[in-house]
Amino acid sequence: MALALLAPTPTPAQVSVTRSANGSVTIFRPLSVGGTGGLNFGRLHNQGPKGPVGTVTVTSASPAARSSTGSGMQLLPGTSPAPVIRNLTGEPSRAYHVGLPASVTATPGGLLVNQFTVWSQNSGNISVSRLGQLNASGQDTVRVGATLTVPPGTGNNVFTANVPVTLTYD
Repeated sequence: MALALLAPTPTPAQVSVTRSANGSVTIFRPLSVGGTGGLNFGRLHNQGPKGPVGTVTVTSASPAARSSTGSGMQLLPGTSPAPVIRNLTGEPSRAYHVGLPASVTATPGGLLVNQFTVWSQNSGNISVSRLGQLNASGQDTVRVGATLTVPPGTGNNVFTANVPVTLTYD
C-alpha cells in the first residue's frame, strides 16, 4: 500500500487594488420655448401692374411697427403687424443662440421674406450676434422681425410667414 502525502496546495495571493477619482457633473435646466405664431406683415398692396418693387418691414423691437419702401406700396388698416415672439425659460444667466433661415416665403403668393432682425428683452438688439442671455430667473423674450419683398401689382391681402426659430444654449 502506498502512502501519499498530501501537501497543501499553494493558493494565489489575494491582491487588492484601490483607486479613487474625483469628477463632477453639471446638469442644466432644459431650455423651454413657448410663444405666439408667425410673422404678420398686415394688410397691404403694391398698386399698379408696373412700377418699383416695394418692401414692408416689421420691426422686432417692442412695440411692433411696420414701414414700407416703394412709391406704389400701401399699408392698409385692418390688421396689426406682429413679429414672431418666443418666450424662453431655462438655466438662469445662461447664454443662448438664435438660429434663423436665410429666407422663407410668405402666404399668400410665396413672396420673399428675409433680412431678419432679432430683439431680446434682456439683451436688446441681437440681430448681428444672435446671442442672448437668460436673466437671473432663467427667462427672456425673443422677437423676430423681417422684410417682405412685394412685386408691383400684388393685390390687397394680409401677408404672413412662418419663421422657424431655433433656440439653443451657447
